[in-house]
Amino acid sequence: MVRPFLSNGAATGFSRGGPKPDPAIYRLVLERIGLPAERCVFVDDHAVNLPPAAALGLSTVHVTDEGAAVAELEALLGVTAVLAA
Repeated sequence: MVRPFLSNGAATGFSRGGPKPDPAIYRLVLERIGLPAERCVFVDDHAVNLPPAAALGLSTVHVTDEGAAVAELEALLGVTAVLAA
């Protein structure tokens, strides 16, 4: 099952004492969603934010192109996405 987590301000770095790429923000989100890092994917358009997430065990996707990112997520998650027109 794919369970999206959107920050909605729930774990924004600046409000929690450390912005990405501080590993503490990734740990906080993992704690809040109650899943191990190995079951999560971190998606970001800034490459500098990916290595700390990967070091904690999250799979990562660097978004440079929407279609490529969706394809990579489909492969990682074993799903087929339907993009809105």
